[in-house]
Amino acid sequence: MILDYGTYWETGDPFYEIRQLQKDMNQNYQAQHKNKPTSHAPLINVWSGGDGLVARSELPGVSPEDIDLSVVGQNLTIRASVKPNEPKDGERFIRRERAHGNFFMTVKLPYRVAADKTEAKYRNGILTVTLKRPEEDKPFKINVKSK
Repeated sequence: MILDYGTYWETGDPFYEIRQLQKDMNQNYQAQHKNKPTSHAPLINVWSGGDGLVARSELPGVSPEDIDLSVVGQNLTIRASVKPNEPKDGERFIRRERAHGNFFMTVKLPYRVAADKTEAKYRNGILTVTLKRPEEDKPFKINVKSK
């Protein structure tokens, strides 16, 4: 790409050439990789409630038996496997964006969780994990006495 020094004066944008170069590079990359699957980690939300945490992750196309959950220390790890759906004889992909293969993600939890009070449910491609805080780790109020 040849830089046009008159462009700054026409647009008033000193970064015009850099933006144009980035746009050209993105178009070239997308053209080369439009039918190639990419690996990904599942999307996850984690929030804290009164006595524990809830983690919810999107795992479309995953069978419940292909999900592996573990907690080590304060780390929640989700591992899953998505099997590829290959076209039948005489068929071909026109667009292929859904990733397949093995993937995982680890989330650092703000506190330890009780193993015996942890529960996981999987429905309609959504994994929901409820993690309870151990009683001995819950905050407690200290009453202050005066003399």
